[in-house]
Amino acid sequence: METHLFNEAIQLLQKYLKEPQLTSKQQNALSEVISRLKSVHTQYSLVIKSNTTLLSEDPIHIALRETMSEENINKIMAEQARKNPNLAKYLASVGGKLVKENSTEISAFNMTKLSAQATKKSRKIESLHSNTEAIYNNLWLIKQRLNQLPKFVSFNPAGVRNVRNQLMTHTEKSDSEAYIFSFGVSTYGPVLRPIKPIGVKAPNDKGLKINVENFLTSITRILT
Repeated sequence: METHLFNEAIQLLQKYLKEPQLTSKQQNALSEVISRLKSVHTQYSLVIKSNTTLLSEDPIHIALRETMSEENINKIMAEQARKNPNLAKYLASVGGKLVKENSTEISAFNMTKLSAQATKKSRKIESLHSNTEAIYNNLWLIKQRLNQLPKFVSFNPAGVRNVRNQLMTHTEKSDSEAYIFSFGVSTYGPVLRPIKPIGVKAPNDKGLKINVENFLTSITRILT
């Protein structure tokens, strides 16, 4: 899905580049956007692959996947239904078993403590963190270049903006205070600073997948 969104956005931007009313300066800004977006596409694919691998190898989630499998859940429910007529009636009404919905998984790391470990896994996490921040920095530059173009003056996707401003650049501000240097891998891609002090107002990172999808769909919406 993400590849499709990247390709669609790039194709529409290339079409927009041909519009005669664009000035030379605007054409150069747009050309840079297209080049950077292609680079982000390559970076993104590698980051999501690494995120998925790290999450799938987490021993805690491996154990939870086995314990909370649909088969085990229905086995437990069937045993309880023998003692509980109301539960038995409910199970009968849904065909005798429950269907497990997709669940969200996340593994969070304190990056300061992680850097002291110097293990193969810690190096992978540190590399993924750096590459994730590089993507957001590139997306922010793309956003700034797009803002130079007539159709994109107000372009400011919330996901990328909030991560860049409050979870990367201005973590010290009173309306953020996401000052714990943390990182996570999740079902929805890498997340920045998921560990926060209680009561802070900093936004929760929804995940790179969601933020990139919002960024790309915002571009295509403007150009279609």
